Amino acid sequence: MKENDYELQTTFWNDFTIADHFGLAGIQDTFNRAFEEWKDNCKYLTELTLVLNHKVWQHHETKPQFSELYEKLWDERRYQSRYLLPFYIFLFYKEILIFHAPVFLAPILDMTLFSARLLIRLMSKMK
Repeated sequence: MKENDYELQTTFWNDFTIADHFGLAGIQDTFNRAFEEWKDNCKYLTELTLVLNHKVWQHHETKPQFSELYEKLWDERRYQSRYLLPFYIFLFYKEILIFHAPVFLAPILDMTLFSARLLIRLMSKMK
C-alpha cells in the first residue's frame, strides 16, 4: 500500500499474506475472523475491502483460484458496505448533531436512527 502513500491502520495485509500459505481455507477463515472482529468499525472494514482488492490483483496471473476467492470476498464486502456504510456515517453525524443541534431536533434524529436500524435489519434478511 506504500505505492499509494497510504499508511495501514490494521494488520489485514500481513494476515492475508500469511493466510495465502494455508490455501483457500486459510483465506476464508482469515476473512471470517477479521470481519466478525471488526464489523462495527467503518475504517477497518474499508481497509479490509482495500486489502481484498489488492489481493485480487496480486494473485490474478499466478494463482487464479486465490484471485477468484479474494474477488468473491471483496464483492461481498462491497455489497455490505453499500448498505452499512451510509448507516455508520449517519451514526457518526448523529452524534455530532446531538451535541450541536438545537434540543428540539433530538427526537427527530432518534426516530430517524430507529428507521435506519429497521431498514438495515430488513435488508439483511432479504440477502
